[in-house]
Amino acid sequence: MQAASKTNNKKSFIHSNTIHLFWEFLRRELKNRYIGSSAGVLWVFFQPVLKLLIYSFVFSVIFRIRFTQFGNEGFLPFVAVGLWPWLAFSEALQRSVSAVQSHANLIKKIKFPHQILVFSSVSAVYLIHLSGLLLVLLILMLMGYTIHFAMLPVLLIYFLMQILISLGLGFILASFQVFLKDVSQIVTSTMMLMFYLSPVLYSVNQVPEQYRQFYLLNPMAFLIEQYRQLVMGGTWPVHQLDIIAVAASLFVFFIGYLIFGRCSRRFEEFI
Repeated sequence: MQAASKTNNKKSFIHSNTIHLFWEFLRRELKNRYIGSSAGVLWVFFQPVLKLLIYSFVFSVIFRIRFTQFGNEGFLPFVAVGLWPWLAFSEALQRSVSAVQSHANLIKKIKFPHQILVFSSVSAVYLIHLSGLLLVLLILMLMGYTIHFAMLPVLLIYFLMQILISLGLGFILASFQVFLKDVSQIVTSTMMLMFYLSPVLYSVNQVPEQYRQFYLLNPMAFLIEQYRQLVMGGTWPVHQLDIIAVAASLFVFFIGYLIFGRCSRRFEEFI
């Protein structure tokens, strides 16, 4: 009985310490990356807004492109709803790549669950960009655009799927970066390509039908389309792809977590 009690107390101690360590890393991520600089959080919000205004000017003023999928809501909300989730996904992967390598000294000195490094990096990115998305949606509503805030709880479910995918891929990329130093450059180039292969500046319906089933293999294509249906259309189109998306997000997360766990045993040898 005493041995069992000691074991349970030890597990509880480790669990509480892990949670505390996660919050410390998360706080440091937010402080160093977003709050520590002179521009701070304002720059994090300003940069996407600047991109949004540029895209809106080029496509809606110069090229005079109109989207009628959600009535006459215009290009601005259409791009905004797709841009912030994409920026969160892209930045989460690029931050995750260096999550282990940038803490090399700490890993060599202290024993702790290395997964916390990826968890804190991804969490910090999504906290900031989700806040930015909600702020922009509020501004768009005040500008007179139709924004269905009642669908936000459902949107958060899909956002959770996106976070799981980001974590899973982040675990894999962070592991590979320790052993293969060129992974970060590959990820940067891949993100540029994926931006144009994701429906941020256009609709999935504009993709030729013969290519659409392959196009939807990109998880961001499905998720961005769902975000728009929820926030702009005010509807929740439930279909078979939702089940596939849930299964895929969980699969990517657990595979990434397992790969990271295996690789983390040799991190100290290579960093």
